[in-house]
Amino acid sequence: MLLSYNDCKETNLSFRVIYPNGTIEPINISRDKSGIQPLNFCPVNSPVGYLDPITSFAIETTKGKFILVTYTVAGDIKNSSTYNDYTMLIDLYGNIHSITLLGPSYVDNNNNWIPGQNFILPNVNNNRGFLYRSLTYNNVFNLTQWIINDDLSLSNITAEMILPNYAQFLPIATVDGDYMIIFTNSTNSINSSRDPYSPQGGIYGIYCEYKSNIVREPVILYQSTNPLNISSMECRINYSGVGNVCLISLQPNSTTSSTSRFIKINFLSQGSLFNVTPTIMNSANGIMSLRFGGYFYHNTVDQPSTTSIWGYVLDDNGILHNWTLNYPTEINYYGLRQVLTNNTVVMVQPTVNQTWGLITTDLYKVYNRDNPYDNILITNTTPTIGQNNIAANKINFITITYAIPVALSDGTITIFQSNDGFGIVRQNVSGSDENYVKLSDNNTVRVEVINSTFNNPGKTYHIMIANNFVVSRLYKEPLYGLNNYVWNFKTAEEGNVSEPSKIQEWLLNSIDGKVKLTLDGTEYFDNLTRTNKQEGFFNRLTKELADALSIASVQITTTKRYQIDTKVPDKSPKQYILSININNASGRADLIADYLDIMIRNKPITALASDYISQYLDQTYGYVIIRKYSIS
Repeated sequence: MLLSYNDCKETNLSFRVIYPNGTIEPINISRDKSGIQPLNFCPVNSPVGYLDPITSFAIETTKGKFILVTYTVAGDIKNSSTYNDYTMLIDLYGNIHSITLLGPSYVDNNNNWIPGQNFILPNVNNNRGFLYRSLTYNNVFNLTQWIINDDLSLSNITAEMILPNYAQFLPIATVDGDYMIIFTNSTNSINSSRDPYSPQGGIYGIYCEYKSNIVREPVILYQSTNPLNISSMECRINYSGVGNVCLISLQPNSTTSSTSRFIKINFLSQGSLFNVTPTIMNSANGIMSLRFGGYFYHNTVDQPSTTSIWGYVLDDNGILHNWTLNYPTEINYYGLRQVLTNNTVVMVQPTVNQTWGLITTDLYKVYNRDNPYDNILITNTTPTIGQNNIAANKINFITITYAIPVALSDGTITIFQSNDGFGIVRQNVSGSDENYVKLSDNNTVRVEVINSTFNNPGKTYHIMIANNFVVSRLYKEPLYGLNNYVWNFKTAEEGNVSEPSKIQEWLLNSIDGKVKLTLDGTEYFDNLTRTNKQEGFFNRLTKELADALSIASVQITTTKRYQIDTKVPDKSPKQYILSININNASGRADLIADYLDIMIRNKPITALASDYISQYLDQTYGYVIIRKYSIS
């Protein structure tokens, strides 16, 4: 969002969504629709400079991609103690899904309202919400964790975590699904020692576990016997290696140093330090690690209405690679810039007469320049990205080959069938499940595919790899996974089949069968029987089975009949057998029956395990066909 200082006339929220294919879609939300008070649209002249009360953050959830907008609501505009910060969840079509109170807005000891002191950090796992940081009236940081529920409301899942207002306070998300709070002390050591050999400056980290507000002791990431004059610090997941990386730019200290330095600090998710690389270099006021290796190294100089930027890629040998833009390039006064996962840098042009555009260039790729996975640690897969006309019945396994030796862990790999923008889960298995996942060698993972997974010919499938599916064999550190829709391929259309006879067509179009409930399922069903709600049980079960098989709901039916299984051993608890039939199957009833049997017998790795009713199906029983009669 772009606002000119002292201009409060524009009271609309205006965003531009840039899609991977280059298209740009606008989102415009009027104040009548948002309900945001006018005070949020005026930059505030605070003791620390002009500040915008409205901030926005991109976040991805299991339900899709959204924007979180934070702003302030004043109970009494003349009384800053009544100011509270809220967040609004907006989808990429401009629909507002929820509005949530976050807490009091920051007011200093002189009753000055200082907006924009809050910060939202999405978790690396899109089902774990975000970390929220705010500044309190007594000048300490307050951290809480939030999740976005299935109904798109927000819930606070931790009590407050209070931390001092450290210098260079920087929260980051770690690959293991937790957080690390990075901070600096650039004048005195934490122990305030007068010993000349004790640290006079350092960089530290506090591990923050998901769903926990326990404050742990800081770990040392870097220390110096001289005070540190830090001009910029950027920390994030090391996408081109293992763990996390902090990139620190140090300006010369007149008493101890006359040269600029750049320090790279590599550490694992819980703070274990394993590499520190100092480099003497020209000064920079911004540096960012890149997914294809190296670092986006840039300098900016503010002009009256624009910002000048010089950009390079710094490789691991200290060599600077020029970008293809002019030196300098003029960008918007706010210096808005973003590096995409494919190493393209996107910047906003200077605004002229309320019109602006984008400047883009592809940055130099240090490693694996042709990698299509947005993850250079993955070098190859079977099937390959974009592969077409794969015979579905020939896919008995999938493989992933990594650039470094790996060990299996408990993250998941999920196979989806595409369905009008939504993915239908066909198979979901943990890396620690040795029944389905094995290492072919130190670098290659092999995942067994059950026959029901690719049961629909001519369909597109995509595979998502969660973080921590594998870990580095050397460091035991979780590796970054593979986002949805990157690894996709298409199965072949069904071949021609001979015309069946009338009796064969009847047999192939419909099958009567039965399933069995577990002990828990039988108890649950009995409770429904007493309240006359078993019809809803059958209706929901048939829908869940059809959805899991990715077939039309009319193809799975039931007579709603049930009986006690009489073949269980004497004195065993009772279990119910239920009627489940396959109809209108267009000659594929036998295949659907086979797929259903396979899915139930492999229930823990299919969608049936997480559905409300189908989780109660007995996987040892499967789906049993009730034979009509056979023909030769």
